[in-house]
Amino acid sequence: MNIMKLFFLLTIVLFIAAVKIVAQDKSEVCVANHNAPPVNAYCWPPDTNVKVYFARGMFSDEQRITLLKAMETWSESNAQTEAGITFSYAGEIDRVNDCHACLTVTRREVHKHDRKHYAFFNPFTQSGDGLLVSAWIDFDFATTSPQALQVSWLTNSDTA
Repeated sequence: MNIMKLFFLLTIVLFIAAVKIVAQDKSEVCVANHNAPPVNAYCWPPDTNVKVYFARGMFSDEQRITLLKAMETWSESNAQTEAGITFSYAGEIDRVNDCHACLTVTRREVHKHDRKHYAFFNPFTQSGDGLLVSAWIDFDFATTSPQALQVSWLTNSDTA
């Protein structure tokens, strides 16, 4: 009778192990932009106030207001995720600024050289552990609509 109980117990253990192994084989492969969020190698350090500079004379008043609203939206989004990253307007500047926790927003002919994009995010300086120290965003000169600027900003700034 003890052999029968042992056989029954061993059968149940093997059945449970087989179910666990089969369940693990059915896991889905993560594919960026399909069933997983896009991967971004650029991140600001937690609890960083990123000072945002606009290239002097490259954005109209309406465009500047739109970019400021996008910065506000991104800061609010980071507050909800408790990343502690905020974006604050620091004024206009004549060239890309390479300072601690700085982001410069400027323009160049992006689409002419890459037909798939109207904006690019560029890391300027990264720390030893890969976190951003400073960066800049290039908007194409043709990107003038406030709505397009806001969408591009939000798409290219998801670096939190």
